Amino acid sequence: MLADAYAREARLARQLQLHAEHFGRYPDKRARLLELAARADGYARRLAAALDRPGAAPPPAIPRPHDGRTNWERLRIDFEEVSAAAETYLGDAYAIEPEHPEIAELLLALHGQKATDRETLGWLLARSDRAVLDRPDDDSSPRADGEPPEVPDTTPYTASFYGAAPD
Repeated sequence: MLADAYAREARLARQLQLHAEHFGRYPDKRARLLELAARADGYARRLAAALDRPGAAPPPAIPRPHDGRTNWERLRIDFEEVSAAAETYLGDAYAIEPEHPEIAELLLALHGQKATDRETLGWLLARSDRAVLDRPDDDSSPRADGEPPEVPDTTPYTASFYGAAPD
């Protein structure tokens, strides 16, 4: 349980750092994401210290961070993962509380801190534009010969929009 929590927090810290890089035009939002990444790293360190006990096994590997096409998608992913982590920590804390009250206390503290992180991400998400792409679509990338991508002919669509029949 601790190994999974550690892997989750280590991935989330890296994911938030990567997502913050896309907020170069929004330094205030970038700073908040970096602050959340630093807190997730701190949570991972606390969990790593708890893993330094006899019988505890480290995680086999840290999963890759998730990404999205837009900043809004990235924030939504972060929000969902922080929310899921908070609920998992709460359930795990109550499940192990009789045998390991000190670990349950740690997980309950993390649950409370994740609630605060979720509020911050919700605030950022509510103030982000959902439709703005920060990456080109796959078929709009430069061609192998260095020429710009072809722009589709929109004449029929434009003509029908203004009431004229397309050729």
